[in-house]
Amino acid sequence: LHFVERSRWDTETLETIVRPLQEIPTVEEKTPLVEVINSLEELNIKRVSVLSPAETVAGVIDRGDIVRAVARKLNLAIPPAAIQRIKAEGVYPPGFQLVEIAKTLSSVTNT
Repeated sequence: LHFVERSRWDTETLETIVRPLQEIPTVEEKTPLVEVINSLEELNIKRVSVLSPAETVAGVIDRGDIVRAVARKLNLAIPPAAIQRIKAEGVYPPGFQLVEIAKTLSSVTNT
């Protein structure tokens, strides 16, 4: 809906704006976070749909969700406003080297 001009909301139908699930980037619930980080970067997307074991949409994950999870794991306090900014902009905060760490971890586990 973000991509539809407000003046077209009364006339636009879902049929014209939605895409089949098979055509959008997805990850499974059991996908390692490293792979999710790499997928977001490689596909240059802000968010990716998460599929349940029944292959239905369980949710969506974005960079803000990833930063929040990593911060929690490391006992770092990141203000909710910062998480919202990351979600809106679709970029990690400066100095947050998650992409580099994920690439390194991927290359280590793939050898």
